[in-house]
Amino acid sequence: MLVVMDSSLCKDIGAETCSLLSDLELREDVRIVIVCNKCDLPGVQHSLDSASWPIVHVSCITGAGIESLFDVIRQQIDELCPVSDDNALLSRQRHRLLIEEALIALEQVSCFSGFAAGSTAKVNDAAVVAELLRDATDAVGEVSGAVVTEQILDQIFSSFCIGK
Repeated sequence: MLVVMDSSLCKDIGAETCSLLSDLELREDVRIVIVCNKCDLPGVQHSLDSASWPIVHVSCITGAGIESLFDVIRQQIDELCPVSDDNALLSRQRHRLLIEEALIALEQVSCFSGFAAGSTAKVNDAAVVAELLRDATDAVGEVSGAVVTEQILDQIFSSFCIGK
């Protein structure tokens, strides 16, 4: 949760945030980031209050601190949803096969275009590379639902019994 405070009006950001959050009756496990806006105004204190949450000072007018805010948000997301090769879960065999197809096509593109490590091959025919990229895109599209083929429709509707 982002709590945006007007830093030109706040004397004690930590205390005012505690007061606000107690009024909201949030669960204790809710992650909070305090965003102190108007840091560009003269007389605004940029003290690092002793709050137990990350505090980011920003200016919506000048854009100061926005990158820091993005960094804190990314960090919070990374802590909540760590990315790991072990986390990828494809529940259907068909999805796994499609992703493998996409990876193979991308590896071929890499080799044919000379981007692979140690590759000296170059394909002058952009149509070959384009077709391989299309294959990879279609495979991923089938997993995401962006591409629907007749085979998928047949598989979906094969489990339905349509009576007379």
